[in-house]
Amino acid sequence: MARIPYYDPEAAEAATREFIDRMPRLNIFRMLGHAGRTGTDFIRLGSSILLRSGLDPALRELAIIRTGILCGSSYEVHQHREIGRLMGLSPEKLDALSGEPSSPPFSDLELLALRYTEEIVNGRRGSGETLAGLDGRLGHARLVELTIAIIYYMGVSCFLETFGIEIEKKE
Repeated sequence: MARIPYYDPEAAEAATREFIDRMPRLNIFRMLGHAGRTGTDFIRLGSSILLRSGLDPALRELAIIRTGILCGSSYEVHQHREIGRLMGLSPEKLDALSGEPSSPPFSDLELLALRYTEEIVNGRRGSGETLAGLDGRLGHARLVELTIAIIYYMGVSCFLETFGIEIEKKE
């Protein structure tokens, strides 16, 4: 159960209400509505990560789901497992994320990205070796995008867990 009520669209500023009304009916957006423009800007950053990044979407989703698992955020994992499926991740890969990722089913690049994700989530920075390995495979721009995705979804996971945001019931 959410720890504070979801925002009331009738009490929100018109710009916030209009923005949130255009979003999918997800509880995270219903909670972020409380923050007005800050909440909508937070959503815009997430949209940019998902829609404008040059990072391979399947690799991005592996990192996001692993971040959610490491942060203990069932909501995040639930939502992004579905996105991962849409991005072509196999059930085998999605299931393997819950354990200690190893090859198979992951490629060398995927294992490197998952190790980097764990280093950032658990230690707040990637090791020099992992960073260099990813930079050599992805290049600077994609490495920075991967890092932004990981740290953004760490924040999302903390937000979800702090407010006890519930997974939406299927209609």
